[in-house]
Amino acid sequence: MALLEGQWAITTGASTVVMGPGTPYNVSGFEIGEPDMRNSDVPRAREDGDEFGRDYRGGRVISFELNALSDPYQYDTVVRRQQVLDLLAVLESAWDAEAVRTLPGEVSVLSYQRGGVARRVYGRPRRFQPVTTMDWTGNVPITAAFRTKDHRFYADGESALTIGFVPESVGGFTPPLIGPLIMSGQGVGETGFTVGGTEAAWLTYRIDGPIQTPTVEITDHWSATLNITLAADQWVLVDPSPWQRVVLRNDGANLSGAFTATSERLSGMRVRPGNRQAILRGVDPTASSRLSLFYRSAYASY
Repeated sequence: MALLEGQWAITTGASTVVMGPGTPYNVSGFEIGEPDMRNSDVPRAREDGDEFGRDYRGGRVISFELNALSDPYQYDTVVRRQQVLDLLAVLESAWDAEAVRTLPGEVSVLSYQRGGVARRVYGRPRRFQPVTTMDWTGNVPITAAFRTKDHRFYADGESALTIGFVPESVGGFTPPLIGPLIMSGQGVGETGFTVGGTEAAWLTYRIDGPIQTPTVEITDHWSATLNITLAADQWVLVDPSPWQRVVLRNDGANLSGAFTATSERLSGMRVRPGNRQAILRGVDPTASSRLSLFYRSAYASY
């Protein structure tokens, strides 16, 4: 959904609650915390200093100072209190995120618009503390927090494109042809695309059959081959993002073990900003298979 400047929205499943200008939830302040740091540093043996190992970054906490506000033209204390309690219940239910908090790995989405740019993070709502003694005023202050899955920020809008499959042509023959003539069905589909942002973006892709042993290659980045055969009514979705990380066929079958040994790992299926080339290879005599790409530009800062 399109947000106005300064608005925030928390989405869990099909439920979305918007906060900020034009809503009964005032965002009086927010703070984006630094990401957690993990390292494997060790002291240098028999000398000064440390030996650096691998550094990893975890998620971060985004903290909010909010106010649930009743109708400013309502002067009846009882009505004003009931209004703000109803608003409080809606926001607290969104922060409770029952649809995801009992399912390992599931996340909510926190999106926002600042400086005319719409971005989002993935994670889970955490702290939610209203000042309940103020409900009679129709203005309830709230302290809330959201824990992100990772330390990056992502474009709220998703980019998508589809690549068709082109079979190898039958050339070098002079009619009349003496049958049977058998085509290999091998071919390739390719297209260029542009990734924005400042950091490598996660690339989700879907392969629609019919195709045998499909290979997806991002030139100068990585290549991945699935040792499978997809029928005309089948497709497989590969989503390497940390909040999904699945390889699923449309019948629900988990195909994560079908990658060949030389394929890129899911954790490496990212694409750096810039102009890139995507290629689909495989065997499809019908030339009707296709590759769909989906990605959100990634940013180091909000």
